[in-house]
Amino acid sequence: MKPEDRKKSLFDLAIFLDKHLEAKKGLSNSNKKNANIVSKCLFMCRNRDSGSSMGTYYLLVKVAMVANVLLQLIALNWIIGTGGWKWGFEVAVAILNGDTWTDTWRFPMTTFCDFQYHNTMGNVLQETVQCVLGVNLYNEKIFLFVWCWLWFMLGMNIASVCNWSSTLYASNSRLRWIEKHILMGNRTRGPDQVSYMQEQEDSRKALRLFVMNYLRPDGVFMLRLVAANTTSINMTDLICNLWTNFIQKDRIRNRFQNLPTVMPLDEHSDKSRKL
Repeated sequence: MKPEDRKKSLFDLAIFLDKHLEAKKGLSNSNKKNANIVSKCLFMCRNRDSGSSMGTYYLLVKVAMVANVLLQLIALNWIIGTGGWKWGFEVAVAILNGDTWTDTWRFPMTTFCDFQYHNTMGNVLQETVQCVLGVNLYNEKIFLFVWCWLWFMLGMNIASVCNWSSTLYASNSRLRWIEKHILMGNRTRGPDQVSYMQEQEDSRKALRLFVMNYLRPDGVFMLRLVAANTTSINMTDLICNLWTNFIQKDRIRNRFQNLPTVMPLDEHSDKSRKL
């Protein structure tokens, strides 16, 4: 992509996000009462205008994935038999101890079979012989793989739920992440501007207002999803564009004086090449 096309795309995306965030905040009181009845029933105050509905629904999907894996583990335990939830651990211990683990009562390789036959006199006789269940050699490996995979997915899904919960609802985490990208964009203006976020009280207050009241959890959630599918430079430019749009609003300019803007990284690169 050409630099000018990239710059325009990021600018257009920032404008779209700005309109979306402002529209969500501008819902009327009547819409607040009727917009999200299901969410209100489930989460009481977690309605659409709380700024966290998208993240909440995303976490609901993650929780549903955890529940789905748990149900599959319960079904697998029912199929394998009592203590099936720890079967894989038993196999691992057996392998470490050098014991035989392929011949277990869960998937026996041999069993006794009863069958009837006619002798030469025409009498029906019943015999019990030992039979080989060769298919269990494959069943055991298949179910062991499924057991390990389900436990792996359970751990990954639980870790994902914890990670996204911290990302979406820990205000300090959101604040630090946004501040990091704004500072990265701000460094391109020169060493005299590097630490303005830490030094100016108005900038600190404006940054908190930007994260907590403008972006809110849903805005940070959307930016996190974008960050997962693009580079850090693109993410920094996008957040810097949003920050510039935010501090240029009349209500922000009237409240905070002398807020410096940030220069997108591509503009700094262009100036460096010219020099």
